[in-house]
Amino acid sequence: PPAQAAELAAAPAEIPAAPAIDMGPMYAFTEVAGSGQLVAVMRKALPIEVKMIDAANSQPVSDLPVTFEIISGEGSLSGAVSDGTRKMTVKTDKTGKAIIPLAVGRKVESIYVRASAGDPARFNLVELTIPITVTPGPPVKIEKVSGDLQEAIAGEELKEALAVRITDEYGNPTPNAKIQYSILKGNGRLDTIRLNDPRDNESL
Repeated sequence: PPAQAAELAAAPAEIPAAPAIDMGPMYAFTEVAGSGQLVAVMRKALPIEVKMIDAANSQPVSDLPVTFEIISGEGSLSGAVSDGTRKMTVKTDKTGKAIIPLAVGRKVESIYVRASAGDPARFNLVELTIPITVTPGPPVKIEKVSGDLQEAIAGEELKEALAVRITDEYGNPTPNAKIQYSILKGNGRLDTIRLNDPRDNESL
């Protein structure tokens, strides 16, 4: 009947209910140990340590998987450089702490380790980037850079300065190494030693 059709037309259409969102507990990092440390090449760093809390009540979260990953630089999260482990997951202890070792490689560089916990599908993923600086090892090698086998008239200064480079055992320049020049045979005079580019540690 017309009246029934009009009543049906006036009735609002049903809107389907929005699907429920499964949001997990919100986490936060509160303490970080080992960030910003200086480590000599091919050495073990101090362990990297983070503490996770529940952001709602600030209580430590235990048994929470935390993934550590080297996102830049050469190193290993197993504590042994040779195996090259770049990603590892550990669980927090009763105090909410997750600890992992780090061994660095033979390059002088910055290493960045990312720590993450939570699940992006549950909208509670948190991440933290931890910087580590790798420094040269002790000076063990010296190599000639310039000035060798020159000739000059007696009393004149050599046209090219005598330059050497000091490195560690892996070829990394070692700044601030002490260098001593001496004349072993013949007559001559040495001017004051000066460093050129401190990144190369060339001495003139």
